Amino acid sequence: MSDARVFGGAHEDVMGFSGRKVARQVKLLAKTHECWRLEESSGRGRPMERTAQRIFYSLLLLLLTLAFSSHRSTLEAKDAPAVVERTVWMTLSDGVRLATDLYLPSDTSPVPALLMRTPYGKEGGSVAGRYFSSRGYAFVVQDCRGSGASEGTFYPYRSEGKDGSEAQEWIGTRKWSSGVVGTIGASYVGGTQWLTAPYRSPFVKAMAPVATFSNFYNNLYFGGAFRIAMAGGWTVGRTASSSEALVGLDYNKAFLHLPLVEMDDVFGWRIPMLRDWVSNDRYGDYWQEFNVEGSFAHLDVPALHIVGLYDFFLPETVKSYLLMERQAKTEEARRHQKLIIGPWDHGTIGQRRVGEIDFGPKAVLHQRALQTRWFDRHLKGLDNGIDREPPIRYFVMGVNDWREAFRWPPQETRMVDYFLRSAGNASTSGGDGSLGTEAATSAGYDTFVADPERPIPSKGGRGVEPTYEGAWGPFDQSRIEENPEVLVYTSAPLEREVEVAGPLYATLYIETDSRDTDVVVKLVDVFPNGYAQNLATGILRGRFRRSLSSPELLTPGEIYEWKVDMTHVSNRFRRGHRLRIDVAGSCFPLYDRNPNTGDGPRSKRARKARLRLHHSSKYRSRITLPVSTAVDG
Repeated sequence: MSDARVFGGAHEDVMGFSGRKVARQVKLLAKTHECWRLEESSGRGRPMERTAQRIFYSLLLLLLTLAFSSHRSTLEAKDAPAVVERTVWMTLSDGVRLATDLYLPSDTSPVPALLMRTPYGKEGGSVAGRYFSSRGYAFVVQDCRGSGASEGTFYPYRSEGKDGSEAQEWIGTRKWSSGVVGTIGASYVGGTQWLTAPYRSPFVKAMAPVATFSNFYNNLYFGGAFRIAMAGGWTVGRTASSSEALVGLDYNKAFLHLPLVEMDDVFGWRIPMLRDWVSNDRYGDYWQEFNVEGSFAHLDVPALHIVGLYDFFLPETVKSYLLMERQAKTEEARRHQKLIIGPWDHGTIGQRRVGEIDFGPKAVLHQRALQTRWFDRHLKGLDNGIDREPPIRYFVMGVNDWREAFRWPPQETRMVDYFLRSAGNASTSGGDGSLGTEAATSAGYDTFVADPERPIPSKGGRGVEPTYEGAWGPFDQSRIEENPEVLVYTSAPLEREVEVAGPLYATLYIETDSRDTDVVVKLVDVFPNGYAQNLATGILRGRFRRSLSSPELLTPGEIYEWKVDMTHVSNRFRRGHRLRIDVAGSCFPLYDRNPNTGDGPRSKRARKARLRLHHSSKYRSRITLPVSTAVDG
């Protein structure tokens, strides 16, 4: 299958015929027809023209509707499995029964099987089930323990490793199975794949984890800060007694509640999993059962890793790829790892529009088509060439096109420092903060305040006020950069284009008057018209600056080196654009507020923290970017 069919371009679906385009045309034509009908009823227009329009639009609408119906019927006929057995019960070793749906092809001979285990209801796998069963696979969708129709008690991820391993063994011995199993799914459903790694089922021959983790702590925490909007919203949705219980909930009030560990009091019911996650803010014993990275050296399974640049799972997905590519048990498994990085956030994987930006038709990724090629090669042994392609394919924002690479960061990349400088007033985008490849020569600093009562919003917007909303995609930062507690460092307009792809981090020298506080750093692409697109964000909680497992409080007045991981980036800064770095004390509600007391999530009070960011020949505050040397600017 060509790249255009998998990654977008002229094709809208893997069939080579655009059902979605036809649907849009029918919708548009129906709207035109309705406008004509209203015009006629109002008496406007000449009778002969109205009659001709009516005949023309009615016939064309009929033809397009029939064409779409025919196409849809063709798709449904092609993708409909010959056998669908719902609620087949699989009994675990402890007696708990799991509800399982089977989608089997018409051929009764044994075939490779794909397993999807989900807490969101197995019925949600019906489309994928029909798709893959029509392509010669047995597709198995299973409700996780304590979810959907399955028996048992649900606690996120606690049972998924052992339960998933038993499901893999069960599938491998069914009469409709050839004994070859692949795993598939995104987010939580991707996590159910990795958590079976320590059990090393001999039946599993390929994986396709999308936007997920191999260490659950890193799903919920980054730089020691808690991803409160994501985790809080998810647990509320999982534990509400009914949909009515969700109506009118004030999430921001809950996320601002102190002590944070008791935020579920605001929701009105106790959420044990949320309390566990918030109270275990350091990486300790609680998290060990949710970390399978140590098992990668024993795995010999090819894996197709997919994630977006704005996805909170970006660092975990890239890390899983790199660990498998370097540590997998066999050379063949190490060679057969594949990584796809697109411009998406967690809710828009494979789509062209993310946040405020349309990344164009090339941003479209047809996951099932790509996954079919992957499983055809590694489960059926078909020589379709996917294993001979470069292992990494990544999307470059700014030019909205794909690149290929054999390593990450890509070959021909060098790390370049951009230094933060000012005359002491870098506050807001109207200040004197500057960014360049030459370090400051004279000593100086900029001050800002981290105020938990007035956290810096995580979401801006074109022409709208920043809001307390947990949105991960690209949004105009210019209004947020008007906040006097945001330091802004901007380069001169670029005379040559700069392309960056790979990991990035900031090294800042900061002192504060508190025992703990946060530092947030953003990389921003400033367009000639002033639009400020966020590209990458990092956060570091002061007490975790040296270790996530052994926190150390700050000494007020002492200057510390803060090395802030900003995950990964892929963007071309065009001529006339400017590079920008924003520094602040919060990013709410993507991350929880630091009360700045040193008491963490059990703190019942909050205080302001005053910070100084130093820049001089001694304190070389900077951001380090992965710059491509292959780009002719």
